Amino acid sequence: MTVKERFNRAASTYTHHSEIQSITAQQLIQQNTLTSPQHVLDIGSGTGILTKKLAQIYPNSIIHAIDISENMLQELTHFSAQNIHTKCIDYLDYLPIKKFDLIVSNAVLHWMDTERAIKKISAELTKTGETHLTIFGSKSSNELSELLPKINRKNDIISKTFKTKEEVIQLGKESFSEWHVDTKIITISFNSLHELLKVQQKTGVNYKQKNDGLWTSRQFDALTNAFLEAYGQIQLSYEVHFCKGKQNGE
Repeated sequence: MTVKERFNRAASTYTHHSEIQSITAQQLIQQNTLTSPQHVLDIGSGTGILTKKLAQIYPNSIIHAIDISENMLQELTHFSAQNIHTKCIDYLDYLPIKKFDLIVSNAVLHWMDTERAIKKISAELTKTGETHLTIFGSKSSNELSELLPKINRKNDIISKTFKTKEEVIQLGKESFSEWHVDTKIITISFNSLHELLKVQQKTGVNYKQKNDGLWTSRQFDALTNAFLEAYGQIQLSYEVHFCKGKQNGE
């Protein structure tokens, strides 16, 4: 199943189960320093967790919300805000007719060619514009990487393909005159392993390989016990790169 198919399927349940995305959206908003951008681009807006905040903070700005999932954008259109303009398109295929004073993206760029996306963002900012991004890193879901082999599950963990902090720092330095990356580990706890897996399914982030095989009840119980032994709870940690880029008007 493609990324687009997964997020289309999860559109109606995404917002209710997106705790980590809501946390990172709020922190991204807090790090933004612009007061009155005319045109704002939200890359991978999804159901509008970040977009709605932008529309409220900048009621006189035009918020351009783009996403690859038409179902996600349909959820966003239920929110009544005249300054939000939506478009269903992959960002890497998007050809804007103007540059943006502010470009944001929350928990999205790790799902695409991150290097191409960062270069594209740099080219589409105004000379005095800023970008604020949250990008999930390769240390996300370390708990699963550690515990799954212990119960004889060889599942590939998709987050291992995400960028390290060093890689994100280098990518930004190649495109921006100012680039700052603050990496945080944010841990979310769950009432049960069932809840953890349900959240991944309902937000479209689950990544099932054909050779994963069916779970047995013994494996399920073993993984629950392994979580409790290792961490004292069922949890997932997310490595989040909070990025800020500027061009200093050059």
